[in-house]
Amino acid sequence: MTADHDRRAAGDPRTPPQVLADIATRRWDLHAIIVRNPATYPRLRQWIASVNPGAMSGAPGASVPGRPVAGAASAGAHAPGAPRPGAPTPRRPSARGSSRTPPYAPRPRTPSGPYVSPPGVVGYPSPPPRSRRGCWFAGCGCVGVVGFVIALVVVLSGLGGAISAAGPGSPTVPSVTLPPASTPTPTPTPTVDPEAVALAEQMTAFAAERDAYYALYSAIDGNPVAALVARPNDFRRLERQAEDPTLTSVDAASLTQQAAEQRQNLQQRIDAAAGRRNNDSGTIAEGLVDAAGNGFIDIRWDAADACELTITDEWRTLGCVNGDDLLTVHLMPGDQFANEWMVQMITVHELAHVYQGADAYRHEDFNGETERLLAAGYFEGSREKMADCYSLTYYDQWSLWYGDTSVGYGYVCGDGERQAIRDWFPGLTAPLPRS
Repeated sequence: MTADHDRRAAGDPRTPPQVLADIATRRWDLHAIIVRNPATYPRLRQWIASVNPGAMSGAPGASVPGRPVAGAASAGAHAPGAPRPGAPTPRRPSARGSSRTPPYAPRPRTPSGPYVSPPGVVGYPSPPPRSRRGCWFAGCGCVGVVGFVIALVVVLSGLGGAISAAGPGSPTVPSVTLPPASTPTPTPTPTVDPEAVALAEQMTAFAAERDAYYALYSAIDGNPVAALVARPNDFRRLERQAEDPTLTSVDAASLTQQAAEQRQNLQQRIDAAAGRRNNDSGTIAEGLVDAAGNGFIDIRWDAADACELTITDEWRTLGCVNGDDLLTVHLMPGDQFANEWMVQMITVHELAHVYQGADAYRHEDFNGETERLLAAGYFEGSREKMADCYSLTYYDQWSLWYGDTSVGYGYVCGDGERQAIRDWFPGLTAPLPRS
């Protein structure tokens, strides 16, 4: 370990306490840094304060215990550490009894550079001057101490340890048993968010309703009134709302309920259509209506109640399609029609209004091809005259009169508008003859 490494470790709060104790026993020049390290434990600070009071200047919460300043060894022939004549023999400090002893012994390390000798400490005399070599021959006591030091050096060298640079007079650091490491607290199980769980459940239910709806819709795809039957624009609106990142579980529950209602309505229309494909009344009008929508368009002979009636000497209301129910054709009873031709023309005229509604429902803004044609000036911008043109084109007729009876709104369309009618229906797949 280099001196720079010791210095960095002495001031690093991440340095383990044992390493700080090791550095403290061999690097007295780093005591001032060690005592300011927040990782230094109190007993190590107390020990440094006892052996090197000057290092405590600026230490957090440091106080130097009062004691007499140790003087230099006398000029007598006493070996370092030997008791003075007549003085009581100092006892080796124990792990509990001395504030000058770190709480546990440092691990032996191999010295890698010069170290600063510690100042003298009471009970531990400073080393004698280098010029007093007579100590080697002064007596058994001195020889005994020297022999002990040599033996200690040999033992430490054999163990791969280092002789402390603090000098032969530094106090011995006793070993202590470290407390067992505390058992780490287990990480608590994350708390489940009830709102997130409820939202996920509702979104799963919504997805199930969506899949069921589109499965039903695929069975009628291609029908000219499929958009009126399934109302796909309404369902797409629900899907867009379900993609809102701020959606709550309450919002999702409402969307799921609406999706279920749309799926149920579609199922009811499909079931009802299955019973309307056989022309139960056996009339021309019902046969036309059943064929036009494959049973999805209903017919009722209640125009007197459902329609806004116009009765004059020249006109009478014989049928209508109301905006609140675009899948039902309302007609007057059969005896109100002058002839079969009138029944056919009036029924097909009303079917044209059903198709106009289906065209609008194919688009999210409800502006279909019908609106484009009327805005371009076709059929004089009138839905009723467009319906007249549809009847004339359907039956390839050039007049709304049959004998002394007329139908519709008196508008006879030309070739260009009839072709526009033929071009209008491919997207609806309406039953329209081709010429």
